[in-house]
Amino acid sequence: MRFFLISLLSLCLNQLAYAEDSSVQHSVKITTTQGHTQTVEVIEHTFGRIVDTASSTLAAEIPARITSVRVDVGDQVKKGQVLATLDVTDRKLAVTTARSKVKSLQAQHSNQVKVVARYQKLNAQQFIASSMLEQAQTQEIALNKSLQAARAQLKQAQYNAHRSRIIAPFSGTIQQRFIAAGDYIGIGKPVFKLVGKDNLTAEFNIPETRSARIHIGQEVRMYRAQNSQAIIAHISEYSPAINTRNNSLKVRAHIKDAPASWYPGSSISADIVLEQHEHAVVVPENCVVLRPQGDVIYGIDGNHAQAIPVHTGVHQQGMVEITQGLAAGTSIAQTGAAFLSDKATILVVQP
Repeated sequence: MRFFLISLLSLCLNQLAYAEDSSVQHSVKITTTQGHTQTVEVIEHTFGRIVDTASSTLAAEIPARITSVRVDVGDQVKKGQVLATLDVTDRKLAVTTARSKVKSLQAQHSNQVKVVARYQKLNAQQFIASSMLEQAQTQEIALNKSLQAARAQLKQAQYNAHRSRIIAPFSGTIQQRFIAAGDYIGIGKPVFKLVGKDNLTAEFNIPETRSARIHIGQEVRMYRAQNSQAIIAHISEYSPAINTRNNSLKVRAHIKDAPASWYPGSSISADIVLEQHEHAVVVPENCVVLRPQGDVIYGIDGNHAQAIPVHTGVHQQGMVEITQGLAAGTSIAQTGAAFLSDKATILVVQP
């Protein structure tokens, strides 16, 4: 009998200990946080290349011999700077000849005007025939036309003589030099290739599936591999058609004040801001748990968890946008949320 009582007491104590252990095992330790609001951006990550839409191959405008070349490959030049000079001795002689012809015709025309005036008086007094007056007037008109043509020839000769220098049309860098002193060049002969830094443009290819979300003016943040600092630009133009070779849309953004290390032809990465969601509710990613019914977040109800079905949006830098189901400021489970179920007993601990 005594042995039986001892055994019964031992069994009761074991069951009590088991019940206590069971209670501890069903309390899930968690940390909590709250949903807060912030601006969430929908970003399209892409890669592109820098192009110079204003690069120019300078060519000769007149046939002449090169007398001097003042710049070389890699030199920085300013707008209006003299790059090379030409021998235009024959052009200067043409100016002198044209000027002399103009002066001669001016004298002839002035004299003919006086003749016509005199003949008009004599014809009024019937001292000469009308045919003589008409002939003098016709000759005056012809001389006037010849004088106008001579003046145009003089302007052309002066313009050709003025082109004795090859001038930089914009500021930039000499990429190629095609001439040397002593070369004889003809009209249209390339002399320099000039690349500018004030007209750089970034080109990107956007997948066809995202093309409908591209608009003029959208912000683009561009990065170079060796520099994490972003250069901000805005979409300035895009192709009117999809490229059938790679099913993409070509997009361009003009770059203002590009860093010195940004050269035409360089590759860059970019973030295009497609949308901005103001005052969006966001939570850490580990607060959102996938369950058979969908995404849920566990709210705090005393010492129990409450499953809250939610709809998610943008995932960005470890945070998730909650588009439906959660208000900002609501206390929710964070660490340990994956081990919870609806109405589960919880134990909140400090993180």
